[in-house]
Amino acid sequence: LRSGVELIHRQLLEAIRRRGAEPLSVVGEYFDPSWHEALASEPAGDRRDGEIVEEIRRGYRIGARLIRPALVKVAKA
Repeated sequence: LRSGVELIHRQLLEAIRRRGAEPLSVVGEYFDPSWHEALASEPAGDRRDGEIVEEIRRGYRIGARLIRPALVKVAKA
């Protein structure tokens, strides 16, 4: 059962890549509400205010078009 689910998962990811969808790389970037959705914040400490410190759910885009925003945790001063 597990190997069947893994096979379907790989096939789904490959179909998405063929359509040109790319995952957003967000950790370390500044929070941008047009590309990210903030779910939580944490004290900045040694990080910059507004810097994304954790990706909770991966976001995707096709070219310059957003398909699904990334859900993130943001540093707050």
